[in-house]
Amino acid sequence: MKKRLLAVALTAGATVLATPGVSSALVSNTPEPDFPTFNGTVHTIIHRGDIVYVGGSFTRATDEARTVVRNGAAAFNRTTGDLVKWKPNVKGTVLDMAWSKEGVYLVGKFKAVKGKKRKNVALVKSTGAGKLMPLNIKAVGVVQAVGMDAKKVYIGGKFTKVAGQKRGRLAAFNRKNGKLAKWAPIANDGPVQDLRVTKRGVFVGGFFHAMNGKKAHERFALLKRKNGALVTGFNPRTGVPVMNIAVGAGTLYAALGGPRGGGLEAVNRGTGARQWERRLDGDVQAVSILGGTIYAGGHFNQVCDRGVLQEPTGDCEGDLQQTRRRGASFLPNGDLTDWNPNANTEMGIEALDAYADREQLLAGGAFTFPASRFAVFAP
Repeated sequence: MKKRLLAVALTAGATVLATPGVSSALVSNTPEPDFPTFNGTVHTIIHRGDIVYVGGSFTRATDEARTVVRNGAAAFNRTTGDLVKWKPNVKGTVLDMAWSKEGVYLVGKFKAVKGKKRKNVALVKSTGAGKLMPLNIKAVGVVQAVGMDAKKVYIGGKFTKVAGQKRGRLAAFNRKNGKLAKWAPIANDGPVQDLRVTKRGVFVGGFFHAMNGKKAHERFALLKRKNGALVTGFNPRTGVPVMNIAVGAGTLYAALGGPRGGGLEAVNRGTGARQWERRLDGDVQAVSILGGTIYAGGHFNQVCDRGVLQEPTGDCEGDLQQTRRRGASFLPNGDLTDWNPNANTEMGIEALDAYADREQLLAGGAFTFPASRFAVFAP
């Protein structure tokens, strides 16, 4: 495939007149052509250099030239759009991934990788065909999130045991030898959906109703990397499930779910004090930051105007809302932009990944329009 040049000017399909009071988004509403598509849901996207890694529940991937078998995980070159030969051949579903110098960590709900038994956690080479590495640390229960620091890999999910030892939906293991670490905080009465590892500690979000037994720290908490102790100074008091977390310079952005629609909240990275919140009529499942703009994906259709309450169904009261189908973006102060990918299907967008050079926003999910389960949005 010929090398793709990103558009310098907006295409006709991307030209949108801004609604009064609504700011322009960084990326177009219309995805770039000729990137791979998938025959099943894309749950996670990461990148390293020009290589993009995709995980999900798909079995086939299609680029401009061919359709090939790719069970649960695939990779492509973002410059050309061509699929590469990386194929871990996962028997099951990949829900999250993390790149490291030793390879790509895969987590999810699966029982084999490359034809060898692996229980919901695996490590494969990031190059070539994705050679399976010796790590074999079995997790009893679904693993939904993975992150790491210089020494440990942290995982979160619904699991109750890891490497034969009890763990309360959170665990860690040594990057060098794969041995289970003593790090063992407990997410009480609900699964972990996402985690982010920072110098300050491990930010954790999910459905849990307490952390390490502390009910005041439900849904969104901060844990020490050394021993898993709760950092009590961080307490957003988020009363609804946290589905995904994005880390900004001084702010955390939390994608919110719940029975009365969804939302996006910005909280102080130090204290957890809420800076702003926007409400939507469906769950926000993914959040990412590109060029200072905060992008949200989910299964919503409307963004409520600021200060507007919601009906028990999640609808905005009084029809005070802006249409945004499965995707929306916001300025750092919470103002809505005009980005509207108009994606379809009930579950919509489930994964977002941004390149720091402000060039592309990658989106994955269950949608089949405006592309099949994967789309790239550029300026």
